Amino acid sequence: MPGRQSSPEMVGRSAEMDLLGRAFDRAAEGRGGAILLSGEAGVGKTRLVTEFVAARGAGATVLVGGCLALADGAPPYWPVLDALRTLRRREEEPALARIADQRLSGALRGASGGLVDAEHVAGHAAAAPPEAVRGAEDQVFEPVLRLIEQATRLGPVVLVVEDLHWSDRSTQDLLTFLAGNLRRYPFLFIGTYRSDALVPGHALHTWLAEMVRGVAADLLELRRLSRAELTGQLGSILGAPPRPDIVDAIWTRSGGNAFFAEELLAAMVA
Repeated sequence: MPGRQSSPEMVGRSAEMDLLGRAFDRAAEGRGGAILLSGEAGVGKTRLVTEFVAARGAGATVLVGGCLALADGAPPYWPVLDALRTLRRREEEPALARIADQRLSGALRGASGGLVDAEHVAGHAAAAPPEAVRGAEDQVFEPVLRLIEQATRLGPVVLVVEDLHWSDRSTQDLLTFLAGNLRRYPFLFIGTYRSDALVPGHALHTWLAEMVRGVAADLLELRRLSRAELTGQLGSILGAPPRPDIVDAIWTRSGGNAFFAEELLAAMVA
């Protein structure tokens, strides 16, 4: 069996890629937008976004952050501020890097009430007391907005935030603020979340409705692979058409979940 277990080709996502591509084209024309991508764990949300960025991200500034599942909670606004760290490393744009350093450092201090050092936030759950976080919007929202506006002068900006089912309300409010205020800029926000994590009463339901109603965000649900698509996925991994008995067994157990199918195949042919 080939050394890799993941399919070298993404299978069965042409419609979703087209939708993301159209949203990117609109953003590149100065009509910013937001797409909220849902699907169960292992269905391929991260793979889809990764393939989209690889296919369409040339010339764009791609900023990627992820929400953290920490018992005590992540620092407020963490996934967005973490994503923006990319701008600090824009060696080809030293002016932007300097602006990013100044504004992001200030935003981090505002987000934490001064309790979290700007260079040592990663992996910490040292959120500020509620009274310090309240009123931080002016110290965080505007600097972040102005920083992204500055970045859009160089070309489209794509902000990706993964695992929104773990996001805090502060992060959700910041994302709503950005999506609403960047609709006339070359900006595209893509957020992913696990649909199977959204039990009744989950706080994200309210935010999703606000995003759809307030900033016209598009909802995109990533389905499982069909049997024919699953067969293509397995064949891509194996480098040859899979035996019917392997397809039958993996289809029965995975139901078309891409990650689960890959794990099953690895176990069967090891």
